[in-house]
Amino acid sequence: MSNVVRYIQTFRRTPAGSDNRTTGRPAAGHSVHHRDMQRCRTPGYKVQGRDEAMRLVRGSVEHAKTSHHVHSPEIELHGDSADVIWAMQDRVVWPEDRAKKMGNWEHTGYGQYLEHYVRCPDGRWRSERQQLRRFHVDVHVDPPR
Repeated sequence: MSNVVRYIQTFRRTPAGSDNRTTGRPAAGHSVHHRDMQRCRTPGYKVQGRDEAMRLVRGSVEHAKTSHHVHSPEIELHGDSADVIWAMQDRVVWPEDRAKKMGNWEHTGYGQYLEHYVRCPDGRWRSERQQLRRFHVDVHVDPPR
């Protein structure tokens, strides 16, 4: 297995907005995302820059109960860059105050991440572009039991 494939598989096991609360280390996303990365959630909605992307992720799910799965990568290598498509499924249960504002308590989403990685001058691979493409979302309007 090539170094980029091993790296990308390892990268995707670490949630983009997470931090290690037992060690106090900073969020994983800061070291694996390119500082000029672009994150697109829906057509026409772009976030530019690693710090803004991390702020968006944290703000979206910081107090939610969430499970996010990515698997079955399709990887195309292009020298010092790679394009990757990941199958994705997520489950998010919102806290009561946010659920009331949004009008739903939870969702289960299905789709793909489209990502572009680049090898940086320090030799590390970093995510430069990420787009979430949802195929279907089940929205649950009743409180969880």
